[in-house]
Amino acid sequence: MNALDAKFGFTVTHCGKALSLCQGDDFRIYPKMQNKRFGDDLTSRQIDLIRIATAVHVADAWVRRKVKLNGHRSPSLKIEVLDAPFWSNPETIDLLKNCVDFVSGGDDWGFSFISLQNVHHERCPNLFPDYEALVSLYSGGLDSSSGLAIRAAAQPGRMIVPVTVRHQMQKAKLIRDHFSLLMDCGILKQDDFNPFQAGAFIRNTRIKQDHQAGFREITHRCRPLLFMSVAGLVANSCSAPEVEVFESGVGSINLPLVGGAADYGTTRSTHPAFLRLLSALVSHVKGASVKYVLPFADKTKAEMVGMLKAMGLEELARNSVSCILHPLKRRGWQQCGRCAACVFRRQAMLTAGIAEEKDADARRRNFPWITPAKSLAAVEGATS
Repeated sequence: MNALDAKFGFTVTHCGKALSLCQGDDFRIYPKMQNKRFGDDLTSRQIDLIRIATAVHVADAWVRRKVKLNGHRSPSLKIEVLDAPFWSNPETIDLLKNCVDFVSGGDDWGFSFISLQNVHHERCPNLFPDYEALVSLYSGGLDSSSGLAIRAAAQPGRMIVPVTVRHQMQKAKLIRDHFSLLMDCGILKQDDFNPFQAGAFIRNTRIKQDHQAGFREITHRCRPLLFMSVAGLVANSCSAPEVEVFESGVGSINLPLVGGAADYGTTRSTHPAFLRLLSALVSHVKGASVKYVLPFADKTKAEMVGMLKAMGLEELARNSVSCILHPLKRRGWQQCGRCAACVFRRQAMLTAGIAEEKDADARRRNFPWITPAKSLAAVEGATS
């Protein structure tokens, strides 16, 4: 039996309130298309890692940050796992807690584990080819699309495995369009390209009806734990020692735009410290080293986009989606033009000299007098 498909539950407790949820009924995590048998290649502990990361991701959306507590949270999770003794070991708990606390923005998470009854996992190793692939995260954003094109073009003939964990149904088409464009221009070859895709969805309507609970915490700081854990296990299946994270150096450090501590208000999804902590956790779980690396740590976002333009791939840059405010649910435009991701995207596109389509974002719709020339002048004035 592939235990990745089996039901499991968890309970999250915070500020005297508790919520118990079950995979399948309340949320889902599942590989898609040709990757459906992914769980067959995983050990029990690796399947547990995906379960734990999923539980953290879901709980993160339920546990609200309160102003009176300065946004600080202390959630406690009790999770059903296959190998409870391993996860209850103090060394394992420390690795997990350090990783989650950091990416969550300095929260104080607690973990306990119980054995899942009547579930047996039969592993079928070597399900995937042993080809030492280039494994990377792929979100469909400006950095990931630029990074994939640049790295694939530099290593012709090497197997490329971009890993996507979708939390929005609409992202499937966006990513297919990106891959088709890269294939049409010859950067990706059919024989050397094996994308991995999984879905991760919370059934908000059902949870609201059955549990009278709402998922209203919008920071989603722990989501990268799930995405990157899956990518690390895909790398393990492909005999790849690294997962490449296509983020610019400035973006990975992600210093706050305003004064104050770099807490939950600033995402740490690709921060080097988080990548080191996650590397230690995933390596401990799989029993062999895996590293998360930043191949563009010495580049800015604008420099990455400039390299994309030099390759004649302006269309790929224009079709990327960087907005963090549910962009794929909008019609006619994909960038809000106001969030930090949109601001950095606009600056990078203008600096690289790539013109966006008319009405590309909400800001340009609401303020039509903001033209690319005027925006570029503003950027140059701010950075001179």
